Amino acid sequence: MREYKSSLAPDIVDMLGHRESRGLAIRTYESEMTGFDRYCFACFPDLKTLSKEAVHGWLKTETGKKRDNASRKATAIRQLGKYLR
Repeated sequence: MREYKSSLAPDIVDMLGHRESRGLAIRTYESEMTGFDRYCFACFPDLKTLSKEAVHGWLKTETGKKRDNASRKATAIRQLGKYLR
């Protein structure tokens, strides 16, 4: 599994491990969560829980790019949010 550095790293690792333990694919999620982790580490270093501002900011980084990229990001972050409930 990849190395994550943000304050949300333990939650990301737990969510990915949970998905993998259920036999679900994590390859795409790992890629997207790496991007989200880097974004949070750089822009929200003290973030303790998933926030609307962090999510929207990260999703906006896809403005002007392929629609599929934004959709994959939204799906990955939605799954993280569901896991954290």
